[in-house]
Amino acid sequence: MANKGKGPSTNSPIQPLRENWRVRFVGYIKRKMHERATKKQNEPTVEKAARITAKATVWMLSDSYRDLRPYVQITKLEYVGDVFKGEMVKGKASITNSGKTPAVNVNGCADIVLKPNGDPMTDDFPCPAPNNPKRKDTEERSRFPLGSGATGFTVDSPGTSIVPSNISVENFKQLLSSGAFRIYFYGYIEYTDLTDVETVHHSTFCGRYNVSTGSLDICEKHNKMD
Repeated sequence: MANKGKGPSTNSPIQPLRENWRVRFVGYIKRKMHERATKKQNEPTVEKAARITAKATVWMLSDSYRDLRPYVQITKLEYVGDVFKGEMVKGKASITNSGKTPAVNVNGCADIVLKPNGDPMTDDFPCPAPNNPKRKDTEERSRFPLGSGATGFTVDSPGTSIVPSNISVENFKQLLSSGAFRIYFYGYIEYTDLTDVETVHHSTFCGRYNVSTGSLDICEKHNKMD
């Protein structure tokens, strides 16, 4: 006789179903791992040797390229001129190629910019400085090759009168000494190489003017090389 007044059982086997799904999934993973291991184990000697050789070749080529490619880097930053005597100031970045092959299409930009303490130098700050009206980046920049170990090349900023016209030189010096404003000499170098002509390498540099020493301290940002 049918049970009357009783609804469907609420004790459905949900937990066992979940456990069965987990078991099947783990079994599937183990089976696939076993199939891959068996395939490698039964791989013909010629195919196995070709696969290993191909991997080794790619690794050696990549490692060889990194070893032989040019590396253009900045070796020295100089600050020229006395801003507190009303002189035009400029920066000079000495560069060298420490790599084993020539760098080609070498070009770059250098500029001097005055920034408030609340707006420090960043890695992506453009060159020339957007608030520097004397510089225009529309002209074609000269490009040159730089041989392995070559030295004596520099990237210079043009002469700049950095003192704001609405304050005295003495007040400007106090603002710099207190850190309210900072003078930066910064820029970048771009180049390619003979092996991978499509890849453009970049080196950036930045020095912050030190009022006490009259020289440049390395910035926390905008000093990278790829």
